[in-house]
Amino acid sequence: MQRRPSLVPDLYHIKRTTTNTTSSPPSLHTEICGTYTSLSSAQTAGLRRLQDEGYSRSSFTEYSENDPDSTRSWPYGEDVLVHARRDNEIYEVKVELTPNSLGVRSRPGEGRVEESLLYVVQTNENKDGTVKETEIRGIHLSRQAAVHAAMHELLSHDVKRDWYKEYEELGGGLHDEEDGGEQVVVRATGPEGEKYIVSVMHES
Repeated sequence: MQRRPSLVPDLYHIKRTTTNTTSSPPSLHTEICGTYTSLSSAQTAGLRRLQDEGYSRSSFTEYSENDPDSTRSWPYGEDVLVHARRDNEIYEVKVELTPNSLGVRSRPGEGRVEESLLYVVQTNENKDGTVKETEIRGIHLSRQAAVHAAMHELLSHDVKRDWYKEYEELGGGLHDEEDGGEQVVVRATGPEGEKYIVSVMHES
């Protein structure tokens, strides 16, 4: 059945990262916690994300929210809604924008996308293993489609496998399992030792 086109051109994804500062280099874990069709609905959900997980503000030794109406400077990046610290872990909740390439729609009155999505996420690391950034590179309705896209994410007309010092596919074949968790599909090392990891993950 052909999908009806959506009038929503962009999607807003809630991305939650946890950095463990005790490891060397610090390790970073990324989760996608929902997709919305408006920035305001995504911001509202993002600001309450840690509370929805059972934390209270008093659970953290540091807790800051990005107030768009505040005149104070915000040191954690424009896309960061919440920055918090607890013991040796730093939590950040962000909103990331991507095109609505699938034409998905939101639940009436809520703004949250109805479909169960899978996400292709690219993580870029420095030579020493510290994470530079994570970015949602695509959304898909099946794990098979997401894995297929992830396998080609680091390749283009100009960039072939031999551009990388190391290039390894770890997808383990295409399948349709809609289970949660992260599936690393490709690991690669660039000419200067920088590392690229492409994963498929389900909304957590």
